[in-house]
Amino acid sequence: MAIENGDLYRNLLDWLEVAWASRGMSLAAATGRHASAFPRWQQTRERVPVQEFVAVLTAASGHQSDGCFGLDARKIPLDSHSLMVEALLGCAHFGAACEMSARFYGVLLEGLECQYRNEGEYLAMVMTPRTNMATHPFLIDYLLFSWHRTLSWIVGLLVPVQSLEIPLALMLPGPGLASLVRAKQRSDTGRVAMLISRDYVNLPLVRTAADWRVHVADVRAGILHWPVDDGSISATVRGILRYSLDSGCLHHSLDTMAAELGVSSATLRRKLQAEGGSYQHLLDEFRRSVAIDRLFSQGQTVAEVASLLGYSEPRSFTRAFKTWTGYPPSAYEQGAGQQSH
Repeated sequence: MAIENGDLYRNLLDWLEVAWASRGMSLAAATGRHASAFPRWQQTRERVPVQEFVAVLTAASGHQSDGCFGLDARKIPLDSHSLMVEALLGCAHFGAACEMSARFYGVLLEGLECQYRNEGEYLAMVMTPRTNMATHPFLIDYLLFSWHRTLSWIVGLLVPVQSLEIPLALMLPGPGLASLVRAKQRSDTGRVAMLISRDYVNLPLVRTAADWRVHVADVRAGILHWPVDDGSISATVRGILRYSLDSGCLHHSLDTMAAELGVSSATLRRKLQAEGGSYQHLLDEFRRSVAIDRLFSQGQTVAEVASLLGYSEPRSFTRAFKTWTGYPPSAYEQGAGQQSH
């Protein structure tokens, strides 16, 4: 039976309180609440909304001036995660971002050794607890979730995970954030690891530093914009189309897109057909959206937009645009649009 998110957050806060108590700290005092009334979820067992969960984590981090809630032996500066994301956004592709994030965590954390490994058909993100450190399960759970969601966010896709390896001694006794990473879990292992198919290694990054600043502000307000796990290859294709356009090299063919995704053209065609679409449909839909925006909102000319979208001459673009919208592109040019109002 799937656990409701409100129950999951309550369970996690219970275990964060246990973790703090084991280190002689008070979560109630850290979040500025009166001990007799805090935490409310322990007394009433009511569900904890995500805003409350994020507020407690933020307060706990701020009280300790520590991005890992005081659960690692070494304090992690509060802005470390944002600095890591900004560095990841400069990577060439998903695989490079995985490798850099592992190096980043490996340098910062004293209780965990973090590595990125090529294990045949899988990319392995490995966290090995150091023998002389007692790393708390809450921190393991939080880092696994954060690692996965951050890497997914920068490519605009909830990247499928083949399996999670978590030793029984390091597993939360109840549901945790790692349960949201929909993957089979193994406990007969001596390491913590997240295994992802190598098919995703060349996936391009579609986010910017400005996107990250907006995301952080929303998370602090309890608004979570993580990629949706809808199993959609179409969403991935749209993200890559946007990235390739921004890079000045829009992918025009199914073969090019398949190579970008690390799959065969036949596999990509089959997956898109299973979702009721085709690559040509997604490409035309994307071109239409971009064309209208560039013509009407940004004031570019028909010739400029035709060239941007890969048409050898404006006449070909005009025919396509009329097929998409029923109107010639001149009807959407900024000047024409202003005159019609």
